[in-house]
Amino acid sequence: MELKEERERLRRTMLTRRRALSPLEALGRSVAVARAVVQLPAFREARTVMAYVAVSNEVATGGVIRYALAAGKRVAVPVTDPRSRTIVAAALRAYPGNMVRGAFGIPEPAPGTYAIVAPETIDLVLVPGVAFDAGGYRLGYGCGCYDRFLPLARRAVTAGLVYAFQLCPTVYPAPHDYRLHLVVSEEEIIKTR
Repeated sequence: MELKEERERLRRTMLTRRRALSPLEALGRSVAVARAVVQLPAFREARTVMAYVAVSNEVATGGVIRYALAAGKRVAVPVTDPRSRTIVAAALRAYPGNMVRGAFGIPEPAPGTYAIVAPETIDLVLVPGVAFDAGGYRLGYGCGCYDRFLPLARRAVTAGLVYAFQLCPTVYPAPHDYRLHLVVSEEEIIKTR
């Protein structure tokens, strides 16, 4: 099978497994991941944290976002331009605040309600994905938005948030795929570089 076909097969399998989680099970696992995230030295030391807004049974990030805001950290979330397949980091004043349905159905701050955060000022980026491997590679949704954005956040520690069943021996990385520093599940924290 070709690399692209393997990636698509893995994406379908993992999305099916993730959708099958009950709301209670997803919440319990997400709480365990959130506890691990807020204990990370990279989180404790960060002044600016960027976190995705969870959809479709992804590992929930709302608790981490609220905790970071309460701790006085600057928090940003992605705003996606589907035409250019790029994201910008949008500073939050409150969470959930004034969110609207953005690209791909992902909540994002309403236009005109946020300031853009320069990627090079971000200390920690929490990254979503469909599957991850122990090498720090992720299989996303196929847009490539994070692979374009993460190299711009040069000083940031990057951490993929994942349910343990989403960890795979390989996600069949392509040459352009960005390698994360950490993969955090409800069972373990994997340092990849």
